[in-house]
Amino acid sequence: MADENNNLEVFDEDIRKRNRRNTYIFVAAIVLVVLAAIVSALLVNKYVITSYEIDGVSMYPTLYGATYDEDGNKIIGDYVYLNKSKKSYKYGDIIVFVAETNPDGTEIKYVKRVIGVPGDTIELKNDRVYINGEAKEEPYINQDEDVYYDYLKIVVPENSYFVMGDNRNHSTDSRFKWADNNHCIKQECIIGKAFLIKHASGKISWIKKVK
Repeated sequence: MADENNNLEVFDEDIRKRNRRNTYIFVAAIVLVVLAAIVSALLVNKYVITSYEIDGVSMYPTLYGATYDEDGNKIIGDYVYLNKSKKSYKYGDIIVFVAETNPDGTEIKYVKRVIGVPGDTIELKNDRVYINGEAKEEPYINQDEDVYYDYLKIVVPENSYFVMGDNRNHSTDSRFKWADNNHCIKQECIIGKAFLIKHASGKISWIKKVK
């Protein structure tokens, strides 16, 4: 009888050890899965997809920037999601890029539309945009105001892009900046191409391609 009790106690202890071991394995597996998910999310955010909050009116009516009520409270605007793996861009793409860097190292980012790609001749005249001699129809710009351009003619350098906001009368872009690079931003400054909009209303929409 004593031997049977001893055997039962040994058996019960083995079960308890096995259960503890299985519990440890289960917990370790959960921790590894969570860590893997966190690392994957961080890597995706760093190298593949990230989001950018729109601030300002330079891309109206395509994108609505954050505004402020009469009490100074911020009203969130649209967000765009960026494909950071994209390495080349074409006419009509909406991109986010580092426009300049402050003395303290903080970056100033802009969101604009690509108008000219490397090798293009861009000419602003007669209040129209000409690309390689062809006048472009631009249905995406703010149609509520007439647009007036100062004359400008440039050739887009290699690895650079000529960009403008859709709200032409309220956009600081290639017309006024980066004269040292023929009024164009360098590709190395581009963070990514926008492909999805999360509107302030909560609606989600894909960004339409422009011909």
